[in-house]
Amino acid sequence: MKVSIESNGEVIWYLDTEKQEGMTSLAYIADGTQGKIISSLEGALHQANGEMLCGDPAGVCSPALQI
Repeated sequence: MKVSIESNGEVIWYLDTEKQEGMTSLAYIADGTQGKIISSLEGALHQANGEMLCGDPAGVCSPALQI
């Protein structure tokens, strides 16, 4: 599986678990981009976990479970 993050239409970070490779830049730590990448990944994880809690094969959560 491959996860990537884009900014302004350009891939700035990715991880490919099948190929065991990824891409980032050390400059992202200094300019604050790394923090934004982490926040985006945390948001995606929160979304995926919420979807998993739904357990509805149709992909529709009840209003109480929507995130």
